[in-house]
Amino acid sequence: MPVTKTWEVTSDNPRASHAEMSGETVDIKDTFSNGLRFPGDASTGDASEVANCTCVMSIDGGIISETEAKWTDEFAKDTKFDPVDARQALVDYSRKQGVSIQELQSAIDNTAKQLVDAAVRNESAVSEALQAMAGDTGGELLGFDFRLKTVESLRGKLLRDAIENEFELSPAQSGETIRDVLRYTFGFEENAYTEGAMALRETLAGNYGELKWNPSWDSSVYRGLNAQFRTTGGYEFEIQFHTPTSFAAKNGPLHKLYEQFRVLNEASEEAQAIQAEMTAITESIPIPPNWEQLLEPLG
Repeated sequence: MPVTKTWEVTSDNPRASHAEMSGETVDIKDTFSNGLRFPGDASTGDASEVANCTCVMSIDGGIISETEAKWTDEFAKDTKFDPVDARQALVDYSRKQGVSIQELQSAIDNTAKQLVDAAVRNESAVSEALQAMAGDTGGELLGFDFRLKTVESLRGKLLRDAIENEFELSPAQSGETIRDVLRYTFGFEENAYTEGAMALRETLAGNYGELKWNPSWDSSVYRGLNAQFRTTGGYEFEIQFHTPTSFAAKNGPLHKLYEQFRVLNEASEEAQAIQAEMTAITESIPIPPNWEQLLEPLG
């Protein structure tokens, strides 16, 4: 169903051009007849249409302020959401939670920043320990520079999670389920993978609580091993275990295809074609010898 936006006049003495536009409705992707995307849109450089304007815009009947309109545009850019999808999701989310879009903005931003702050506080000690373990077990920390998620990526994840749970959870509640703000990847050569991962698991168990250990080398969707651990202070982080081939596939063609796939209707022909391509790439990744040993319980 198309999403529309409507120009609404609130002043008793509006400029003539805006009085004529009151009630004008266009597709959310389009500009209004005066060339603006929303009241107060300064991107056109036409001060005569912007200065001291008190008009507002509604999206399918829900009033959205100039500040909220600008923020949803910025949000879409930062999180790689389609602007239309981001606007509609944020409107739906705010209505379900009973808050304004601006209040929702603050809640999402604050949750994302708190998640990053907690990761930063724990990162140094965890990184130092894992670097030592890598040397002891013959592994290599891959993609180490990207061990911390960004505020921007978390904003997008919080909204995607909200869509998945039909906007039932607040941003703070969704944030409590995210355990990979601090994440690491250990790499082992294919023939040394199983032995190295098992040795590293034993070492990790002596330092952290194991929350998850999920080898999925027989999968046609994702090949690797994902694990989660908790520090003695209660902070939770993620570790992935890969071979050079699986790591290159995950961060190369599979990542690009997934970014295309996740914004599509999964039932569409385009989505199904991308899914088939991802499956073919995944199934071409060599499986490490004796990987089944990783399925056995610890100790």
